[in-house]
Amino acid sequence: MSVLRGIRSLVFGESWSLPLAVALLAGTAILLDALVPELWSDAGAALLLVAVPAILVITVRRTSGRRTPSSPA
Repeated sequence: MSVLRGIRSLVFGESWSLPLAVALLAGTAILLDALVPELWSDAGAALLLVAVPAILVITVRRTSGRRTPSSPA
């Protein structure tokens, strides 16, 4: 359940880590495409395919790890 809480908090804006990470990834992708276009055309999709889920997993783990239950179940 803590993973679902983490995703919910990321989606509903209780955390800035996911939007910042996505902005950083987009900036890096644009920069990489401008600097090394042949690498981006060959491996860009694979890099995004790995980076996007990794960002989601990392931010959810960080968000769900900070949560403490307000009352025992």
